[in-house]
Amino acid sequence: MPICSGCHKELSGQQLLSPRLGGYVDNVISCVEYNGIIMKCLHLFKYKKCRDMMSEFLWIIERFIALYPSILDGVDLLVPVPISRERFRSRGYNQSAILAYGLSRTLGKPLLTDILRKTVNTSSQMGLSREKRVKNLRGSFTVTSSEQIYGRTVLLTDDVITTGATIETCSKELLAKGAKQVIGFTLARVLRDLSSRKMLPLYAIVPLLQLQLFS
Repeated sequence: MPICSGCHKELSGQQLLSPRLGGYVDNVISCVEYNGIIMKCLHLFKYKKCRDMMSEFLWIIERFIALYPSILDGVDLLVPVPISRERFRSRGYNQSAILAYGLSRTLGKPLLTDILRKTVNTSSQMGLSREKRVKNLRGSFTVTSSEQIYGRTVLLTDDVITTGATIETCSKELLAKGAKQVIGFTLARVLRDLSSRKMLPLYAIVPLLQLQLFS
């Protein structure tokens, strides 16, 4: 089952409260735990420009939605977490937007890739506490048009969630500009509570990713 980002307990689809994210995000749904082969593959995808991983990640998302077809009922549109212009020029793509595109096709929901922009090229979040991450990101995101999100339920997509600082900061901006509700969706999630390893089983996913990683 999906895992709540606040308490790491299973979500039924009606439990939408994530208290650790300050009330800006109703829930963050993740497909798999961020460790092992998933972590290695996401690192290659993000930092080594290994775009061949994309099809495997989209397959994971499609399988997740097939297992939980009603988990995203009520979503009106998708918005990917943006990266700065400088990061985009360096990397050549926004991994969150690529994943959001696949999810958009699976759900049959519109994708708005330019509605949320990162206007400040912030320093790396790696190694920072959640409080320092929130401070580092403050004022770095902006909504370009409130009309398209006003009164809508937004599915905010990212590749991985660690402390929730990025999704919280983006959600706060979306709500301030008129969004009715923000739900987070990530491919993977860091679980600090090691007793709560109850996400999408990896028995069918790991062999496929290993084939791509080590071939």
